[in-house]
Amino acid sequence: MSLESTAALAPVRSLLGPSISRPYLPPAPTSSLPPIPGPAIYHFQQIGQGFWEPLLIAIGIAESYRVAVGWATPTGTGFNSLKDDYEPGDLGFDPLGLKPTEPEALKEMQTKELNNGRLVGLEDVYRYPAMLPGPCCRPIG
Repeated sequence: MSLESTAALAPVRSLLGPSISRPYLPPAPTSSLPPIPGPAIYHFQQIGQGFWEPLLIAIGIAESYRVAVGWATPTGTGFNSLKDDYEPGDLGFDPLGLKPTEPEALKEMQTKELNNGRLVGLEDVYRYPAMLPGPCCRPIG
């Protein structure tokens, strides 16, 4: 369910745009890096080396942990099998203690999170083409 949670933050980034385009850097006059102008949809292509490598390493570490927690060691015919005690999506990370202890409440929370992620995905289908230049990609209305 991590993808849905991340996708839910996408509208915040697009709405605030330039005001938070580079919060990890000092203000533009003191920065030695060039600004990243334009709509958020084009920022991906403008970021150079030095950002993607650490990001790739961080993602690799996170995914390696997820594989170690959930997937069984491949033996014989059990190549793509989950561990018997693993519940999909449960990586044991709940520092605020928000995960319900009752199975019914947990199922309801998971369903709500999944539905909210789907709603955000549909919203992205509408919003991102509207950011592209040209008359063919403008929203109706």
